[in-house]
Amino acid sequence: MCVIVHVSKNLSPLNAPQRSVNVGIVLPYLKAGGTERQARYIARHLRGSGHRVTLIVAEKKGIFAENVDGEPVFLNVPFNKTAAPLFVYRLARTITGANFDLLLSRAWNTNMVTAAAGLLTRTPYVLFLSGPSSRRGQPRLKLWVEGFFLRRAARILAVSEGAKENCVRAYDLPRSLVKVVHNGIEVDDIQRLADEHSEHVQRFDEDVLNVVFVGRINHRKGLDIFLRALHQVKETVPRVKAWVVGTGDVETYRQLADDLGVRNRVEFLGEKENPFPEMKQADIFVVPSRSEGFPNVLLEAMALGRPVLAANCETGPNEILDGMNGRLFPVEDAGALARHIEDLSWREDTRREMGARAQETVRRDFRLERQLAKMEDILLQAVQPADNNRE
Repeated sequence: MCVIVHVSKNLSPLNAPQRSVNVGIVLPYLKAGGTERQARYIARHLRGSGHRVTLIVAEKKGIFAENVDGEPVFLNVPFNKTAAPLFVYRLARTITGANFDLLLSRAWNTNMVTAAAGLLTRTPYVLFLSGPSSRRGQPRLKLWVEGFFLRRAARILAVSEGAKENCVRAYDLPRSLVKVVHNGIEVDDIQRLADEHSEHVQRFDEDVLNVVFVGRINHRKGLDIFLRALHQVKETVPRVKAWVVGTGDVETYRQLADDLGVRNRVEFLGEKENPFPEMKQADIFVVPSRSEGFPNVLLEAMALGRPVLAANCETGPNEILDGMNGRLFPVEDAGALARHIEDLSWREDTRREMGARAQETVRRDFRLERQLAKMEDILLQAVQPADNNRE
């Protein structure tokens, strides 16, 4: 994931006097994913610093729609390629009417829409490039369009070193243009939410090894890899239970669990605005993704002191886990994941120590306010040239 800040080349110094700015955060919808959660964190931080923030959402869709701070602006545009021109038009009209100083886009597929509307209205914009930012195999025209907007950025923020390298290579960007600012986690807030009531928590069995997955149910997130690992350990770890929190192509994965003979060991709990009570019950937390930018859910599980197993995908997990605070396994290697699950199933002390180190890592290196403060400095610099143009 990268953040592209569109501003002029003449940036103000960090210690320049700050003023309240009017920020619009653009989202496709308000689902309970890491992108939406980070957007809420950013909005809360900026409001706490005295800035005005409005969420601008394409579709009134997702369980966050009725539970966000402030009043979102819903554009009532279908979130698909066909409707992209209408999305740009309505977004530009909203920007003009609200007189925003700055735009932020918190999802990959809203980035080009936000950039187009920002350029049309001459409004500085910040784009978050979700995922590992690898552009291998993409059509040249698509890369050219994306590069057109990136090269007009004054700064790019990547949430991981790997994502930074991908951005630089894919678009032949100056290395000095790209800075790394990791995602952050509010540990105390997550721990408080984990103590809230959940009817599903009552179904967790202390005599079973509870292994938890939280994320979109699709190919990229690798739930099939987890299910295949579960199939491999069903004889060696007879009392293991998988808990799946998330929405997506659920029926395909139910069928896969049936085909593998593990359906009776898998509980699909659906989408949850607050998945932390279930995450807190995990004896092991798994992140089997084929690709990631910088996985929020991994940090969240670590904040709850859970031992984590994560695929060593191109960016993200290998900048967080060191073998002591969690373990990595090769991407798409269900056998390796199964061996880790089996090993940890008999090592309660190891799981406890790993979880404690994981929580310490998050508190030391990934506290939310520290990362948001860095980002706020960049956003204020992005607004400054526009201020100069008004004078």
